[in-house]
Amino acid sequence: MVVSINLAVVEHAIRRERQYQDQKWGTLQEHPHALGAWLTLIRHRLRKAEDAWCGAQGNDEALRRILQVASLITACLEQHLPAVKSFSSWMAESDVGSWLTILTHKLRVAERTWMNGDAKATLSQLSVLRAACCACLMQNGVPERPAVRTT
Repeated sequence: MVVSINLAVVEHAIRRERQYQDQKWGTLQEHPHALGAWLTLIRHRLRKAEDAWCGAQGNDEALRRILQVASLITACLEQHLPAVKSFSSWMAESDVGSWLTILTHKLRVAERTWMNGDAKATLSQLSVLRAACCACLMQNGVPERPAVRTT
């Protein structure tokens, strides 16, 4: 089932996820990462989305992970670029499983540019990957994020 969601709703969800991540892990100023480290974190989260979708957890959990991927990319771009711009949907509709293949490919392209020593091209590719995450979430929905547990 394809759900059409406004980009502003997706961007809002990404901002909420960034706030959640900052509360849980600390701010970018407290815990900055090198570009290669960001790629590892993004790849790990995307793999978790694939695992969720392939397992019994289904679309909702995979979409939560894709939202996390978009938020991690946003954090990376916030740290390594002067400004993050909004992106519009540019891909044909696909189911979550198809999106995971697209997102994995886009991440591999970013990783290859990083391995070639081109940080500027890597950040550009991450911007494309973020746009793809947004398009996926726009088409398939944005799951709710539970609040950070405090003890």
